[in-house]
Amino acid sequence: MCGRYALILPPEAIRQLFRFFGPVWNGATPNWPARYNVAPTQDVPVLRAPNELVSIRWGLVPSWSKEIGTAPLINARGESVAEKPSFRQSFKSRRCLVPADGFYEWRIEGKLKIPMFIRMRTKEPLVFGGIWDRWTAPDGKAVDSMSIVTTGANRLIGQLHDRMPVILGQDDWEGWIKGTPETAQTLIRPCPDDWLEYFTASRRVNAVGNDGPDLIDPAAHGPLEQPKRASKAKARDGGGQGSLF
Repeated sequence: MCGRYALILPPEAIRQLFRFFGPVWNGATPNWPARYNVAPTQDVPVLRAPNELVSIRWGLVPSWSKEIGTAPLINARGESVAEKPSFRQSFKSRRCLVPADGFYEWRIEGKLKIPMFIRMRTKEPLVFGGIWDRWTAPDGKAVDSMSIVTTGANRLIGQLHDRMPVILGQDDWEGWIKGTPETAQTLIRPCPDDWLEYFTASRRVNAVGNDGPDLIDPAAHGPLEQPKRASKAKARDGGGQGSLF
């Protein structure tokens, strides 16, 4: 699951991140502030084949939809993305890379939902596997939109949720956006536990209108969390992942 994330990288840093592809912004290079609380239906940058950087809507609208609708398709389950009518054509030929500096998940503690910020241990940007589509409004206006592909959680994220976004290593970026659907399917898997770390974030992130670096200041909200050791029984059973939804 991925319903909120942070994008601190400026446009030029995103271009440099994907420099292997010789990326070019579609239109003038945009200019935006650091965003610590990116939410569904907002425009976000993605890289799509062959080398185009573009800002598109988060929440996929299938090309055949009659209207945009009120329930955005922000995530696509990796186990069924190749078959679901809303996603299968996009997965076949319109995959994209979604840069981020980290994402949020919520830990349930009694009646409380505590936001956690998840990032690379190296503090480097991470890249989600995404899919996109183009919907045309009745007035002829084209709306490009995307969805983040998800998979079962690794052991670390499994402490918070049984799903996580597909996080691609740099060696897998080209295979995701330019490879065959069969190649892309092999990349739908949880990333290694030791890639990530997480810590308590500010509860202010629950409100979409709140933004700013204080949302993810570990000194203000709590220490880094350490992975719990899985029992031997759970380790044999695939690392203790929960049921998929």
